[in-house]
Amino acid sequence: MSQSKVFCVAFGFHSIFEDAMLVAQISDVHANPNNDNLQRLNAVIAWLEVIQPDVLIVSGDLVDDRWADGYGLIMDALAPLSGRRFVLPGNADDRHLMRECLPKEDYWHHPYEMHFAESVGGVTFVGVDTCLDGKTEGSIPEHLSWLEQTLDRCEPRTAFLFTHQHLFPSGIEPADKFICQGADQFESMLKSCSNPPIAISSGHVHRSMSSMIAGAPAYICGSVCFANPLLLDVSWQLPSEQLPALMLHDFRGGRLVSSHVSVDGLNALSSQSRHLVSA
Repeated sequence: MSQSKVFCVAFGFHSIFEDAMLVAQISDVHANPNNDNLQRLNAVIAWLEVIQPDVLIVSGDLVDDRWADGYGLIMDALAPLSGRRFVLPGNADDRHLMRECLPKEDYWHHPYEMHFAESVGGVTFVGVDTCLDGKTEGSIPEHLSWLEQTLDRCEPRTAFLFTHQHLFPSGIEPADKFICQGADQFESMLKSCSNPPIAISSGHVHRSMSSMIAGAPAYICGSVCFANPLLLDVSWQLPSEQLPALMLHDFRGGRLVSSHVSVDGLNALSSQSRHLVSA
């Protein structure tokens, strides 16, 4: 059996955080009974099972077409990972259905939006539910007051911020039609914020990207489902990448290094590759 292919591009950012911690992020599974995205998710989890990250962030779009059974199947797929888990909704998800299907998720304290803010190992993971009912794009201005108050309560330079919709233009015109609205206001808030996040990460675009927002590293996590082609010019005829993607955020020695990873979705890790990774 062939080994999984893993491609990483890493970006470092100095922080005051000194303890080691691994944070995995997956996004945009888009599972439904008529696709093989759960199989692709299983390949991602097989790769992560070797690493056993301390925290797993699922940044939205778990299922399509309100597939209630899909939520349970995704949680079953995530079961081999023992770390703390946080899940955000995406535009393809239904908040009410998510709450009904995921009763063990205990960190959504807002009565409607599925925000979260919780400290694990000295890092505060902040999730902002930017989704708008019935729309593909998101919006963040209505959540900035909550976000700023939440950041102010965090220890200095320990907050890691997640959303579903992307907060910087990807350059892919069809995707940027559905960017998170109010990104300029968000950036202005961060510039004046007394305690900005150490990094920002989202999903939604279905491909890996990196930028900066108000001096902070900003990422778009690649998708478990098939990637969108890099259509920086809509006239280009480019194939989409086939491999499921994830991100791995590595806090180590006072530095955060975030890697974009692609995993072979057709072959699970062989026993030999598991041994090599865990040795």
